[in-house]
Amino acid sequence: MASKVYFMDDRANNAGESTPFKAVKLLRDAGIKDLFKPGDTVGIKIHTGDYGNSLNLRPHWVKAIVEEVQRLGGYPVIVETNTNINGFGNARVDTLTHKRTASRHGFNEETMGCPVWLPDGVMDIEGVECPVPHGVYLNKTFVSSQMMRLDAVIVVSHFKGHPQGVFGGAIKNVGIGMASSKGKSCTHLVNHPKYGVKAAQLNYEVVHKMMDMPHPNMIDGLLTGCPFDVFEMENGELVKHAERCTQCSACFNATLFSGIQTYKDNMVIEAIPTTIADSAAGIIQKLGKEKFLFVNYGFDITPACDCSPYHDRPMLQNIGTFVSKDPVAVDMACLEACESLVAVPGSKADEMGLSAPNTERFTNCSSAAQLSQWQQINAAVYNGLGSSEYVLVESEPLTAGK
Repeated sequence: MASKVYFMDDRANNAGESTPFKAVKLLRDAGIKDLFKPGDTVGIKIHTGDYGNSLNLRPHWVKAIVEEVQRLGGYPVIVETNTNINGFGNARVDTLTHKRTASRHGFNEETMGCPVWLPDGVMDIEGVECPVPHGVYLNKTFVSSQMMRLDAVIVVSHFKGHPQGVFGGAIKNVGIGMASSKGKSCTHLVNHPKYGVKAAQLNYEVVHKMMDMPHPNMIDGLLTGCPFDVFEMENGELVKHAERCTQCSACFNATLFSGIQTYKDNMVIEAIPTTIADSAAGIIQKLGKEKFLFVNYGFDITPACDCSPYHDRPMLQNIGTFVSKDPVAVDMACLEACESLVAVPGSKADEMGLSAPNTERFTNCSSAAQLSQWQQINAAVYNGLGSSEYVLVESEPLTAGK
């Protein structure tokens, strides 16, 4: 059965057609007043963006949604989780650093007019177990414990590319963004006995090339960054003491994308779009599908995610704002809208010869392994998370005084 996706494009001729107010109108059309009761705690799930990336969600877009929840008698809280410890120097890897980054990007209690939660904090490593009944790869994931206090959730996402998920939208903002540290490790297969970090093998051809590079280099990062001294230099050679590995994932990105370690059958790359959907299905089922609404902003559609401390030129022109009760449908509507467009001149897509519509820019420009941009959608449908069939409902803007 086709799901409704409410939409307004990016054009504006008056204040009522401005981007923040469009989201409010679309949420009203999608039934926000029936999502929660007065006094309920309503989580507004965002991605704060890594420091150095300036195309993350705009705080005033989110603030308008906060005010709409307050108008309806709800108690809004901005919610986000710390990123997994999957590299060195990330600006959102722990609560203190993440709070600083969020505030730099305009997300704090003073600007939002409501609390800002980072639910996994410093100590909530594990979270609450969420079964995934129909998962392709996962049979369970873990949601941050404090998320369980929410009576409703409005998932607000910046739609863009992603090197691992292929694209990032509503599904990823739940499957990765609401998962605890342990849940994120499950999604990345970090702790898998066959495909994870402990079983990965050093690739000495790459290691020797890295060792000859100027210092500090990636090898220096492994030697000083691993909390458990898994990597050591012995007689001028890098060695790995796998028995010391606790699968904390601090080395994950560094070794995966540099090729310093080889991961069996390349599964940690090939499975991630699917495990994102598995995880989202488990988390949404745990909290209750009826508790969710999803807002996707099709603006600044860059090749990579807001997790990066930089951004490239957007590949596509701004499209508009999408809202639905169905995370699969809202992501599918964004994907198909992107496929209908010509690439921005001078963008990565244009440089790669993918300017024409229907050339799968996320598959070819965003994915580190050129995985299919439809993989996440197909896995979400298989999980029963929603429908890839949708009806696009073009909404009318707010009128004065409404």
